[in-house]
Amino acid sequence: MKKYIKITLSLILGTILIPSFVFAKTDVTLTSPISNTVVGNSFSVIVSISPKEETAYTSKIALSYSNDIIEATSFSFAPNLLPLSQPGYDLMDTTTGTIIKTGGMTNGVLSGTNKVFGTITFIAKKAGNAQISVSNNTKIYDNQNINIFSGSQNQLNITVLPFRPTEEVINTPESTTTAITATTTIDTGTTTNSQTASLGLFNTLTSSYKLISLLILIMIVAIVYMVLRKKEQNN
Repeated sequence: MKKYIKITLSLILGTILIPSFVFAKTDVTLTSPISNTVVGNSFSVIVSISPKEETAYTSKIALSYSNDIIEATSFSFAPNLLPLSQPGYDLMDTTTGTIIKTGGMTNGVLSGTNKVFGTITFIAKKAGNAQISVSNNTKIYDNQNINIFSGSQNQLNITVLPFRPTEEVINTPESTTTAITATTTIDTGTTTNSQTASLGLFNTLTSSYKLISLLILIMIVAIVYMVLRKKEQNN
């Protein structure tokens, strides 16, 4: 009889000492609109909580990330969420790649729903495969301040590609040929117009010389005629 009493007491005591997360049913999920990016670019990661059985009221979200490849630059809480800014509950440490953010919801997050907790902005520092993970330091409390976090350390993978500068556009030989052809055409047109103008001027001057020469010849003939007639009259 004493043996059965001991077994029963052991079961009861073991049940009491079982960590609360064994019965917890709330997950923390990480999502991003991208799966890869380029060095120098920024991207966002959405943090959400999903209670399965109990309503969640206060959440302390702890994350870790590959700080040698990416760096967290900012965190913004979702609307209608009250941030808790106290030591141990609010941290963004880029040297260790640690993020801790705590916030409460007045009406809580009902079981069976998915609620956005906040958005993290990262910048890619160098090429590689970066991981962003939910830490086991995460705590999610119900209305009796019991931790209902499932303990699931969900992870998000982001591939960072090397930066490749845009190549400078250089004029093709066809473009150069076109430019030269256009210039040649303009020069040829100008030369032709000049030659035409010079030829017209030459023709005009030649005609004037001919007319003047004809007039001089007529005058000489007239003078000679008058001299000869005068001599005839004197005789």
